[in-house]
Amino acid sequence: MLLLNHFTEKFDPVFCKGTCDNCASTDEVSEIDLTEPATVFVKMIQELENRCMKITGPQSLHAFRGTSKADMARRTFNTLAHFGKGSDIPTDLAKRLFDNLVAREILMTDLEEAQVQNRAPISYAYVSYTPLIIRICYLLRPTQHLASSGPRQRSSLRTGHRSF
Repeated sequence: MLLLNHFTEKFDPVFCKGTCDNCASTDEVSEIDLTEPATVFVKMIQELENRCMKITGPQSLHAFRGTSKADMARRTFNTLAHFGKGSDIPTDLAKRLFDNLVAREILMTDLEEAQVQNRAPISYAYVSYTPLIIRICYLLRPTQHLASSGPRQRSSLRTGHRSF
């Protein structure tokens, strides 16, 4: 699922039939509710768009977590109301959250080319939120992350695919 999310490909778990890495895993599964951080992340992107500011995916992760403070200040991202609100979330989990929001089409990435004199064009993938933001109420039912905590006991039962 992570690989599919990375390439923003969709997969209907109904077609798995227990053959994917998630279902075949013997690792213990724990669930983390990421509904609130996901909502904050989307609100941060909305605020940027309301200010007519653009942000790339990596920059949005830094702004969400409050890292790269000098770069964030230079770009005035540190003035956002939701700047740094995801500081308690590990980098890899924040990245997975971002990828999941893009895969669910709550956030979008828009490719733009910048022309620089005497150089080849440079492409930037800017983040924006889906215009049908009302979908969040439906799509952001508890967003969960599966975390491995070692080998799983054989008696436990996997209940199917999760968001991540």
